[in-house]
Amino acid sequence: MQGLHKKQLKQLKALRKKLHQHAEISDHEKMTADIIANWFTPLHPDQIIEKLGGYGLAFVYEGQKSGKTVLLRCELDALPIHETTKVSYQSSTPGVSHSCGHDGHMAILSSLGVLFSQQRPESGRIILLYQPAEETGQGARRILRDKKFRSLKPDLVFALHNLPGYPLGQVLIRKDTFYCASTGIVITLKGRTSHAAHPENGISPGFAVSELISALPRLSLKKELKNIYSLITITHVTIGERSLGIAPGDAVIMAALRAESDADLHMIAKLTEAHVHNTADMHSLQCYISWSETFPATVNHAQACDIIEHSASECGYSLRHLHTPLKVSEDFGEFTARYPGAILGIGSGENHPQLYNPGFDFPDRLIDIGCNMFMNIINKGVQS
Repeated sequence: MQGLHKKQLKQLKALRKKLHQHAEISDHEKMTADIIANWFTPLHPDQIIEKLGGYGLAFVYEGQKSGKTVLLRCELDALPIHETTKVSYQSSTPGVSHSCGHDGHMAILSSLGVLFSQQRPESGRIILLYQPAEETGQGARRILRDKKFRSLKPDLVFALHNLPGYPLGQVLIRKDTFYCASTGIVITLKGRTSHAAHPENGISPGFAVSELISALPRLSLKKELKNIYSLITITHVTIGERSLGIAPGDAVIMAALRAESDADLHMIAKLTEAHVHNTADMHSLQCYISWSETFPATVNHAQACDIIEHSASECGYSLRHLHTPLKVSEDFGEFTARYPGAILGIGSGENHPQLYNPGFDFPDRLIDIGCNMFMNIINKGVQS
């Protein structure tokens, strides 16, 4: 199958910019889904599935001969980040932008629809999945629970993500864990508020907050954790009121916990929770803990990684094997926990603004590279 023509690539860049301009946060991706649905209308997929796990979409193309079912996934959602780029297609949604490059990932997957509309796959069945709510870790779970998805039964699953800090177009892969597992903890401490002139009449969470800010990031030094990778990052703290006359009675601490495996993350979470409760008890505070935005480790399967490696070689792209997992998290691990598959990285440029940076904009040169990689992966996957 031939690659993209210049006119098609120009149209895909325009699609990417339209998606960028109409960025929507997780679970609000209605306009984004409508743009994608309209894009595929003239491309005549054999099956269209809408409202998967929210605003998710799947487009199915049947091959000319029997073969395996290969699923490729991208993400619909943007981030609650105010964009600072000066591009003409800057996000029109206040405080929301595609600062992670999901607009580019959608354009790459949409390029496959263009090619399959001209010539169906030689064999197998291809599923192009547009997933909602990746940024909150909820979208993949909902897709997998959706009855409409269960009938698709993929044999292999693949995804990609652009990665700033690496050479433009370089393909990055790692067998086993590619992205770390992570979860967020919200700690609410309650004491008793009093006048600042009489702090002895209250119960301040101040000392406990100070101790936890210092101690939590150092929990990885405990002997139970010394042989595993772990990271605890304090992300937010509030205490009391914005006043000079009130001694605080309440505080909230938020932190992100990360580990290479789900089992390690569970161990870190238990140690963290125990330490927080002990600290609260020492200072006569009530303590409430909640967990959110939990992402499993994204574990790549050896067979799928081999397909990616051979595809990069055939496409003539530089290939880099990562020695350690990436610290960030991705809910594609929900898919690889159920089906053989892998996620790959594609370098966005060594000096490109990092993901979640307000000045980030997806490099359009990756559209063609991503398309070529996915087409090669499909051709190998359906015959594996």
